[in-house]
Amino acid sequence: MKLMKSKLWRGCSLVLLAGSIAASIDRPQTASADVRIAPLQTAQLETGESGDRPTDTNRFQLLDRGIEPRQELSFSPAENSKEILSVVTNMDMNMSIAGRMIPAMDMPGMMMKMETVVDRVEDNGDIHLSFVYTESDVMDAANSPPMMVEAIRSELQKIVGMTGTMLVNKHGATKLANFDLPGNIDPNTQQLFDRTMSSIEEISTPLPSEAIGVGARWQIVNSPAVNGMKLEQIATYEIVELQDNQITLDIAVTQNADPQTPQLPGMPPDAKIDLKSYTGNGRGRVILQLDKMMPVRGSIAIDSNTQMEIGSKSSNSVEAMPVEMDMTMQMDMESL
Repeated sequence: MKLMKSKLWRGCSLVLLAGSIAASIDRPQTASADVRIAPLQTAQLETGESGDRPTDTNRFQLLDRGIEPRQELSFSPAENSKEILSVVTNMDMNMSIAGRMIPAMDMPGMMMKMETVVDRVEDNGDIHLSFVYTESDVMDAANSPPMMVEAIRSELQKIVGMTGTMLVNKHGATKLANFDLPGNIDPNTQQLFDRTMSSIEEISTPLPSEAIGVGARWQIVNSPAVNGMKLEQIATYEIVELQDNQITLDIAVTQNADPQTPQLPGMPPDAKIDLKSYTGNGRGRVILQLDKMMPVRGSIAIDSNTQMEIGSKSSNSVEAMPVEMDMTMQMDMESL
């Protein structure tokens, strides 16, 4: 029993620490995967005949059209135009297991750069994009454990050279995306990539098809899977500035999860996870430019609290251990 408890303790500590690099959405683990993604996480939103906006008003809802003057906002990038987006992620985490605080570790920052090209713009405004990850590395790692830094750096390097394509409508809603991931990618690196793409999607929100002005607000509700957990997520967007072809948006995100038994990657095979609660709250601001597809600048910070118990599937004699984790993730983006 002591051996099993020790294994679960170590597994919980290591996996939750590594998993805190990015509480991610689930995507296929194949080397090449076609996935339909919504503007937030991976839940597919149905589109109307025009493809301009979701038809399910419970998932996409215009709350306020804003003040006059109002106008229809749509993206119109030039064909063959190129953009480079830099994404820097920093995280802090506090965790306790069975009432014992786990010593905090300084997590290094993580940087990725992605180059996008507008390959084609259709007559209906649909935009075909291709992208490649050109650079990836750790940052501000002086106070982090060297072994952890090198492990993270090694996995991040596997993303460099990864390519993909996206189809986006003129209002910025992603219709289809294809990502070519290396076949040897580590599950934690997969989670990091997924979370990064998810946050880019969150910050690159689709715009309503109606004419809107400053003060306009809209909301997207969906049910993403985050690290095996099924969540209910609400994202609210508000235009705080609209000048020429540039839009400044404030973003608010809330996440909640009901009790469930998620399958966390990397845990010992016999481990049983009972999620008691999960809550997340985030705020951010992003500047969009209508002749570009990537954000000019943006940042989002998300605070989350996870409470769970970890026990054994095969032995009732192994006492389940309560685990609580508080995590803050800060992501900053900028077009270079």
